[in-house]
Amino acid sequence: MARLVPPANEAPLDETGRFTQAWASYLQAVADRLAVLDQLAASTTYANDAAAAAGGVALGGLYRNGSIVQVRVA
Repeated sequence: MARLVPPANEAPLDETGRFTQAWASYLQAVADRLAVLDQLAASTTYANDAAAAAGGVALGGLYRNGSIVQVRVA
């Protein structure tokens, strides 16, 4: 997952007081990541990749093993 960096050298608001497109995209990406983290925190915990696969976690998907976040690779 790429690091989120706010738009450089650009004011967040345009002359009408609305977020610029670059800032709106950045803020939406931040909100999307927070939503994924909320979903992950509320998700089922799996002991390993085999259990996560049986539970429907896709390859490359995130799952929890207790409080540890893991990526399903098998």
